[in-house]
Amino acid sequence: MVDPLGYKSDLRFYNDADFTYKINDDWTWTTELDYIHDDFGLAGGGASGYGATEYLGYAVTKTLTLNLRGEVFRDAQGAFVFNYPGNLDAVNAVKGLPNTSFNAGPTTYSEFTLGLTYKPDVPKPLALLSIRPEVRYDRALSGNTPYDATAGNIGRTKDQFTFGADVILGF
Repeated sequence: MVDPLGYKSDLRFYNDADFTYKINDDWTWTTELDYIHDDFGLAGGGASGYGATEYLGYAVTKTLTLNLRGEVFRDAQGAFVFNYPGNLDAVNAVKGLPNTSFNAGPTTYSEFTLGLTYKPDVPKPLALLSIRPEVRYDRALSGNTPYDATAGNIGRTKDQFTFGADVILGF
């Protein structure tokens, strides 16, 4: 099959390095470094993104851990971070269907998260129950306004708060 745009030969690279240090029985510190590159990118010119994330965990008790996370990520060409205002926009974008997704262009993002991890003892056959609520603050550092999309898919703010939780069950 003819491939005039090089879609079949362009590569995407994900590189991730993690370093964890157990300070003592209560404190754990982790550093994560990321680099992504897509040969195709926007308009065929290639695209890169890179970032660093710091995690700090404090074991309050045997079953409760306080977590702090901070991250800086640079989407150098605006090719990796997108907003999906509609409920099915992410799915439709992957399928190549019409959607209202948009990006903010080249942007440097920062993020701070405060969370808890609660791991109670569980009876068999469960191996694990983990409940993790969190509050997250995001900010665009490069002057763009990627958050709070309008009907025209233009962000109106540099800042955003997210409140969330997840539950993990292991068998």
